[in-house]
Amino acid sequence: MAHIDLARPTTGANHSFVLPVQTIDVREKDSSVAITTRKPSAKIHTVKKSQHSATIRPRSGSRPVSGIVSRYASKDYRPDLRKRHSSSPYRYRTAPDPMGTSRADAARLASAQNARAQLARMRAVKRSEKENAPRVSLRSVEKLETRLSAATSTAAALQERTNILQHQRDAHAQAKLRQQSASETQRAALLAAHSETVTALSSTVATLEGQLSEAAATILDLRKKLKAAEMRLDRFEKARDDYCERTVARKVREATTLHMKISGRYTDPVRDLVADLVCLGNVPTEHVPLVIQLVADCAGLTLSPARLVSPPSVRRFVREVGLGSEIQAAEGVNKESVSSLCFGADGTSDRKMQFMARHITAMYGDGSSQMFCLGIERPVDHTAAVTHAGWLNGIDTLADVHDGAAAAIDAPDDDKFTRPRFWKKFVATNSDHASDMGSTSNMLVWTRDDQLILFRGLDIMEAMTPEQYRDNRSAELVSLVHDLGGSSIWEGLSDDARALHLQRLDQRIARRLGLEAFNALSPEEQAEERVFVRAGCCMHKDLNAVLYATKHMATCWPETGSTPPLKLLNRDNAAAAAAGSAEAQAHAEEVSQGGAVKGCELAGCLFNNGDWKKGCGDPLRVYFTNKYTVCPTIPDTHQCRFQSTYEMARFLLRYRLDLLDFLELQRLSKTTRTFNNLEQNVWSLLNDGPTLSELVALAAYGTTIGRPYTAAIRASGLVNMMELMSLHDDLISLVQSFAQCPLILCSELQEEDFCPSTLDGSPSDDPWLPSLIADLSSQGLLPNLENVLKFFFTGAHKGWTHFSAEFLPGGAIASLSEKDRARIFIPATNDSNEGLLGTYRVWKRLRPTMRLRFFNAAVMYRRNRTRAYMRQLDPRVRRYIRKETRRRESLKLSKKEDDAHIAFTQEKRREGAEAVAKAAARVEKRECTLNEIAAIRFRSLATLLRFEENKRVTGSLLDKNILWHRYRGTVETIRKLKKTRPLPTRVAGKRALLESILRFQSIPSAFGDPDDPFSFDGSFALARASAVLASTKEPKPEHEKKTRGKKALQA
Repeated sequence: MAHIDLARPTTGANHSFVLPVQTIDVREKDSSVAITTRKPSAKIHTVKKSQHSATIRPRSGSRPVSGIVSRYASKDYRPDLRKRHSSSPYRYRTAPDPMGTSRADAARLASAQNARAQLARMRAVKRSEKENAPRVSLRSVEKLETRLSAATSTAAALQERTNILQHQRDAHAQAKLRQQSASETQRAALLAAHSETVTALSSTVATLEGQLSEAAATILDLRKKLKAAEMRLDRFEKARDDYCERTVARKVREATTLHMKISGRYTDPVRDLVADLVCLGNVPTEHVPLVIQLVADCAGLTLSPARLVSPPSVRRFVREVGLGSEIQAAEGVNKESVSSLCFGADGTSDRKMQFMARHITAMYGDGSSQMFCLGIERPVDHTAAVTHAGWLNGIDTLADVHDGAAAAIDAPDDDKFTRPRFWKKFVATNSDHASDMGSTSNMLVWTRDDQLILFRGLDIMEAMTPEQYRDNRSAELVSLVHDLGGSSIWEGLSDDARALHLQRLDQRIARRLGLEAFNALSPEEQAEERVFVRAGCCMHKDLNAVLYATKHMATCWPETGSTPPLKLLNRDNAAAAAAGSAEAQAHAEEVSQGGAVKGCELAGCLFNNGDWKKGCGDPLRVYFTNKYTVCPTIPDTHQCRFQSTYEMARFLLRYRLDLLDFLELQRLSKTTRTFNNLEQNVWSLLNDGPTLSELVALAAYGTTIGRPYTAAIRASGLVNMMELMSLHDDLISLVQSFAQCPLILCSELQEEDFCPSTLDGSPSDDPWLPSLIADLSSQGLLPNLENVLKFFFTGAHKGWTHFSAEFLPGGAIASLSEKDRARIFIPATNDSNEGLLGTYRVWKRLRPTMRLRFFNAAVMYRRNRTRAYMRQLDPRVRRYIRKETRRRESLKLSKKEDDAHIAFTQEKRREGAEAVAKAAARVEKRECTLNEIAAIRFRSLATLLRFEENKRVTGSLLDKNILWHRYRGTVETIRKLKKTRPLPTRVAGKRALLESILRFQSIPSAFGDPDDPFSFDGSFALARASAVLASTKEPKPEHEKKTRGKKALQA
């Protein structure tokens, strides 16, 4: 009989039971039951808890053991291990019981031996039965197997029922046994518990005593550690205080230290500070270190290092920010949002040197605009070609610095300077009305058109296949050779010349293809691409209109037969007129000027002279301050300023009596009690009626037209000239109305809020002018005033019509479409360029040794507002700026400019010397020719008539005679004929001219009196010769007429 040990306390416990064949161990895991046989040949099997039965098979040599394993694996099953039943083939047993007896062991052993013997006998009987069993048929066997199977099933069911009853019996027996042994177990457990309690208490006391001693040692150790910690805390607090003091001191030192250099290089903030002081604060270069030191001392700052910035470093820092301003301007004009670009330039001369100021105004898609200052250039002369070349060099410089800055930050190719887009956006120029500026604008337009055609052709060439490119290149080479004069000329060229032509061959191809593509566009597209406006400064329009008006006003006096204004003689002419003859007096008056404009100029020299040592400006201010508490502004007319003339006229009229009183005080305060020449002229013009009439015309123009017009075009910010069409239309109409009815200006009837006699319709800022005109008229001091006003405003109307042609119908601005007018921005004035030139004069006076490039850098930094731009630049761009600035310094560009001017002067000197030499050669050759002519010339009219009787007079012979009389004849007027009009070309005309010369030469007694104005040498001879030339004048053939326009300018 096998023994089975089965216990089921918790998950993971081990269960063992013994079978008759083998012993099996059951181990319960989390999700399965592990069953292991004790025989060496058995194998470990695992049965899941969810299974209802399992078959345990050894590895080899054993039969399968079947059983209800699930019953033993169930958590609710609790076998009675004390129950025994002799009839069961299996006997359950528990683990060895210490309270059992040896008799039970012997009984169990005997029972096991009996079970083994019985099992052996049963096996033997079965073997013998099997060996002795008779052979039966298959059907019998099947029947027996069927019956056996049924019997086996019945036996199995009975056995199962028997097992259940046995289990019930065992459970009842074990319950009784537990009840019997409960008291004994309880008593034994109580004794064991008391014994364990005593033992535990003893152990606890011992443990506590040990812990107490350990606690005492720990306390002692902790006291030592506490003392050490307190000492460490003291050291830490001291170290912390020291660290805080050092940190605070370091932070204070850093906060109060201006680090001038880091790693041997001046920091960017220091560079920007120096640039701000020089460019924005107008601090001289040599004073910048001192200013930085004084500001640092005042703020309690320490400079590190203590060495101050040197003047060369200051100049370099200014040039660096100037280069940054160039990059800013290049970025501003290269943006994709740019809708139009307007070039503005103006030139002047200073100390025999030419200077040209430039600006570019960009308008963007959002309607905003920005003007970029490009500085001042010093060209060799003031011609249009040199100015045009300067523009192209400036554009190339912008492109180079922009691409250099883009390469410094590794920008993509799309961010580089785009020349096609730049030239396409160039649509306008703005300058004064000088002819050279007009020629420069034409050249820039031609350059733009050529560049656009070239870029269009290059785009076409990029899309070509290699075969197409070769064909075009071959065809263009043939055309090039033909243009040069043939293959013989081509072969005769040097290698360098042929290489240069071949290098330019691609450009010829691109221009040809681009021109073909442009011609293929529609007329509207061509017109849109060729939009261009050349506008003149509005302030120059006003200045030129006043000039036209004053010139036309001067013709009023002879045409109306009135007494002209008094001539204002200078000191020399006044002395000559006072001490000389009538002829000297007449000559002095002829070369002198008079009128309102000359009077305003003299008044400006007297009352507000540019030289503070001259004039009486300060006494006049004291006089006005004493009389009116506030001194009025005295206009400045000693130099050319807009509006200064009619502002001075307004000043002289309004304070005329005060000025006369002041001049009288000045005369009486002198020991001589007399006026000097300037004071006498001013006194005379203030009392001269015709001059006062002209002053009234100037003052009326300034009140009604000048100041309102200036206020409109000089509003806050940049004013777009595209928006001034209606203003100029109203102005021209108003001037025309004044010319037709000048008495409107003298009317005192003005409404409270509207005045029809002013340009803007607002009340006049000189309400006293009509009453003053009426007062002077009543005194008889304004003779011929109506005609003066009429002539003045007629001339003003002509001037405005001439200089405002772009606003008139058919003009450049009036013919633009609304779309083009909305995308173009042209500054209304040229003040930016003229102001830049004036600023240079002031800076040059304060810094005589200043270089032009230094000034350009400073003024571009200020005008372009580059300060904020420099502070947001990438450090790599700042590095590029420093490197490029040093590279430019190494090129010594200022010295190269000086050398160019010297070379240009020497070239002019050489050309002058060559011209003098050629003139001397011509004179020598002419003298030789005249000596030859002297032997064959006609000495009288009779000689000419006798020669004609024998031979025909040719045109060449007549030319030789006329030539001799022009250079060696006694008739002075003949020498002037070629200057006034050309000589006749036909033989008849030449003979008539020579006959008149010989005829008048033969009667000197009648017309040879030098004092007679109608003598032969006087105007009569000139009139006669002119009449002869007029009678023989020939019309010029059409093909010989000079053509003007684009072709002539290109030639």
